[in-house]
Amino acid sequence: MKKFLKSFATRTALVYGGAAFLILVVGLRTVFLTTTDGEIGFITQLTLGAIFLEFGLLVFYAFSIHQFGDSDHSGSVEVELNMSELETHIQSLNNSIQNLNDSIVKIDNFETEFTLDTIEYEKISNNLITGIDNLDAEIGKNNENMGAVVDSLHELKENIDKHTSQVEKLISGEVRAEIRNEIRDILEKGLSGED
Repeated sequence: MKKFLKSFATRTALVYGGAAFLILVVGLRTVFLTTTDGEIGFITQLTLGAIFLEFGLLVFYAFSIHQFGDSDHSGSVEVELNMSELETHIQSLNNSIQNLNDSIVKIDNFETEFTLDTIEYEKISNNLITGIDNLDAEIGKNNENMGAVVDSLHELKENIDKHTSQVEKLISGEVRAEIRNEIRDILEKGLSGED
């Protein structure tokens, strides 16, 4: 088990799998808390579809990282990512979700008619949408950075292969020259009668 968890790709895959499970649980909980009288409207169906799609994509991504993450590492690459802004967006999203969940619990506790403060709801919704857009932009930037890293690694590998073949040719040529000189010395000694 320890050997299994030493792999960086395995640990990363486990993190993404956990995130997928968390999104599924929180999303389904929110959807079930907001449905009334068992009615499932278009928005609810759309939300459920988005939750299951995100869950599936994260599980697929985790599986891909686990399967192909540690294969063929010819060297180490250091990538510096600015995670503070991403963490701020995630914290903002968590706060918005918590506020939304708190509002849902308050609504469930009313036994009489209630009115939803639409301004607060719109503010939370707008913050949530803005946070999701910012998160999507950050993910896009990180994907672009990863593409550049992959391109650099391919270029580095090609340069190493090119230089390796040149070194092999150089060594092969030097070895042949030394063998020729050694044979010539032996023949000269043999012809001249020296030991």
